Amino acid sequence: HISSPPPQECAAESDVGGSRPSMAGTAAALLGIFLTAVITWGRQPSALAHHAALGIALSLAGSVLIDARRGIRNLIRADLLALVSFYFLTLWEFLFPQPMFDRMASLSSTTRALWIVEVAFAGILVGRHFVRLRRQPFESIMTRATPISRLLGLFWIAVFLGYFYMLACSGWNPVTMTVCMTDARFSQPWSRGQLGDWRAAFSELALLLYLIPALGGVMLARPERYSRRQLIPVGGIVLYTLFYGFASGTRNLFGTYLVNFLIGFAFATPLAKRARLISVAGACAVAMVAATYVMLQFRTIGLKYWLAGYYEGSGELQRDYMFVDYNLLNMSEIAAFFPTRHAYLGPEIPYLAVIHPIPRFLWRGKPTGMSVTIEDIMGYDGGVTIAATFAGEAYIAGGFIGVIATALVLGAFAGWWNHFASPRNSEVGIFIYATGFLAAVISMRSMFVFTTSLLPAAACIVMANFALPKATARLFAPRSREPKKPAPTSPPGSP
Repeated sequence: HISSPPPQECAAESDVGGSRPSMAGTAAALLGIFLTAVITWGRQPSALAHHAALGIALSLAGSVLIDARRGIRNLIRADLLALVSFYFLTLWEFLFPQPMFDRMASLSSTTRALWIVEVAFAGILVGRHFVRLRRQPFESIMTRATPISRLLGLFWIAVFLGYFYMLACSGWNPVTMTVCMTDARFSQPWSRGQLGDWRAAFSELALLLYLIPALGGVMLARPERYSRRQLIPVGGIVLYTLFYGFASGTRNLFGTYLVNFLIGFAFATPLAKRARLISVAGACAVAMVAATYVMLQFRTIGLKYWLAGYYEGSGELQRDYMFVDYNLLNMSEIAAFFPTRHAYLGPEIPYLAVIHPIPRFLWRGKPTGMSVTIEDIMGYDGGVTIAATFAGEAYIAGGFIGVIATALVLGAFAGWWNHFASPRNSEVGIFIYATGFLAAVISMRSMFVFTTSLLPAAACIVMANFALPKATARLFAPRSREPKKPAPTSPPGSP
């Protein structure tokens, strides 16, 4: 069987590159962000952040409504998911009361942190228009007809390699591995420190787990093409992977799995099944909002102990308020530290981001981190990891110039990836497009993981380029069982 989009679906959509932002939507968002920066006021830091959260939310909503005129699928874009992720990491919690924030930040530092956030939003909005292509990137691969057996094979290869290291560290016992998933973060037998040896290369295979929800979503969106014997195990593995992301206590991991599943499901869902897509998207949104609160309750002690009734790991902030990460507080501390107390770090941070995927066993002298860490700035000892989003890291590198430059680059990448969307994409093309959202979403939390998050998508493109032509050629090759007739011979004595 060949998996390719039905002709009637292709005809109902726009041509290549149909998923892209409009200039009108960007102009509306930029105007709203500018007005928010000018008129935001408040006597307390939390009130200041609350007004900024409302203003930017309305600005982005206006841009979305303008872009929605081209259809719902035009809203499933890498740049838009990046904007939503960045908003969630920085301002979402300030839509709700945050009285504890007033005891932790000052008005002046909060104002400067909000400027960092607003400049970052503006950079992404502008940068997403930098790339304009006339043809779809890797068009021959994205639209290539794919045998269903190869899709299933790719799925199970991702499952085997993705869970290989975890299973090996659990004594090859899947029950033990599942129980270990519910322990406290960083206590699992497959967890490793910052300085890994050659065995750490096997742990990096876990990046292939990001492929499972995306490819599973593609197949589950078109159940009529598969048998129950094929779909039930696929659905079970997708749910198991989502459980692993949830049990990890890392909301960024769970959210990325959920987004990858939704992107694959959305683009593979036939237009006639729009109600199915809306219901699945609604379920994913509810799951993410619920997980945002619940995962904070057990990420310190582990899901296993939380279910048993232990709550020591939940502080007042996590228990009583809507809390994400207080990245705005972290950025306010960074803004007060640089450049007043320390010079900007310059190219050190982008350099670390570029070399991040290189295994340490191949480069013994690989740098271990920034010369001045966010934990140092915040006054934390070892054992604690503090994030400040890509905007905070970019400010450490070069102030507001670093923020706008980094935001433009990330926005340009998201705009370029939008060109991978096409109604002519085969199922493998939809799958590749979905994997690229990993980089767009996860890089909002830290630019250090941007290059690493590109590896799954690059691996899919390489595998599709080398494996699919052979499979397709064999599929369409003529199969004749008749023996070849020998060439006629001339009778003796003929000229």
